[in-house]
Amino acid sequence: MGRRADDLTGQRFGKLLALQRQGTTASGSNAAWLCLCDCGETTRVGGWWLKANRVRSCGCLQVNKLRGGVRRERGSPEYQAWKRINKLGRREAAQRTVNPGQRSTVAPSWQTSHETFLADVGRRPSPQHQLTRIDPEGNWEPGNVQWLSPVQRQIRCCRIRIPVGEHSETLSALANRVGISRQVIYDRLKHGWDLEKALSLPVRPRRPNGKAAHHRTEVL
Repeated sequence: MGRRADDLTGQRFGKLLALQRQGTTASGSNAAWLCLCDCGETTRVGGWWLKANRVRSCGCLQVNKLRGGVRRERGSPEYQAWKRINKLGRREAAQRTVNPGQRSTVAPSWQTSHETFLADVGRRPSPQHQLTRIDPEGNWEPGNVQWLSPVQRQIRCCRIRIPVGEHSETLSALANRVGISRQVIYDRLKHGWDLEKALSLPVRPRRPNGKAAHHRTEVL
């Protein structure tokens, strides 16, 4: 004679309240119970799973956990960087004269998947790091992006050489000569300004929020 199933009527298991016995599970070895979840849904669960604390809701706990993870990720610096490079990539593609049919300078796998982007670039090492392209003329794609610290960005700026007539000068030398910061000149050139305009147009006064009104930075 089989062992009599425990009466779970009225007992609570996590978010589930056992209402009544409802046959057995598919295997026939475990009593099944109709349960009411706190979210309002009903579900049929094996009594053993309830008593072992293996099932604690109709499934809504797992859904809420996943949704919470998505909400947290959307607020992360990596997610914001992903959104920005996709916006920048579409704008850059529209401005490029090569590959006129190209819709974005962002790798196709990154355009649709933040998870793929994150797996390729990794988490931001610190709040001071910013995402930049190794080859500024290349695409936003695996192997051509890196997180750089402020010191690394400054060293990179200092080493960049700009063609000026029949010779070239470092970005630092140009900045000292015209009295405009390296970063401003760099950003202007990256956004398609011609060299003469980039070196001659005065920097506009900063807005009350501390941002310059004349350009956008490429680093993210």
